Amino acid sequence: MQIETFLANTNSFENEYLSITDLNESFISINSEKAFSVLNNLLTENKGKFLNGTIVIQSNYKTFLTFVDWDDLDLMWPAVLRMTLEFLENGQEGTTEHFSNGLELGIKLIQPIKDKKVLFSVKRSSAFFNQGIDLPIEKENKGVIELNTFLNTVIKSAEDYLNFRDLDGRSHNLSAAKSELEEIKEIIKSLV
Repeated sequence: MQIETFLANTNSFENEYLSITDLNESFISINSEKAFSVLNNLLTENKGKFLNGTIVIQSNYKTFLTFVDWDDLDLMWPAVLRMTLEFLENGQEGTTEHFSNGLELGIKLIQPIKDKKVLFSVKRSSAFFNQGIDLPIEKENKGVIELNTFLNTVIKSAEDYLNFRDLDGRSHNLSAAKSELEEIKEIIKSLV
């Protein structure tokens, strides 16, 4: 499983749903040498109100979230962490709809429990498809992922993003996400 965070190179796209090739070229990995400069430019330009980007999630040769799913990263990462925490707290499932682009993410334990696998799903808003634009994505993606792989990858990728944002110093709106990440780690420790 792979989760990678990308910043948009700009705060505005001429057309929200450019071709997938154009979108790929419109983003930069937070692991890039230029990422901090792009972050600074984006946050300075919009006075820290939002941070366009995407979280690309792939597993078993399937891509769940793509560049087409871009949104405010400071909404996306807290939503992923909230979903994961909800799942760990109830042991069965977690969902989130806290995106401005209408995405719904979910994780659900697959029976029998001994397999420790989860069904991860992404549902896109019908509005995505009602615009008559031919998008290279499906309305809904689902796939089975090994639970420990999912949890470890979410934790590592969330830490990478939150540490990256802390370098800038304008990440005060992520304090709840940081707290949820620590709760997730504590719950996982108690399960071992």
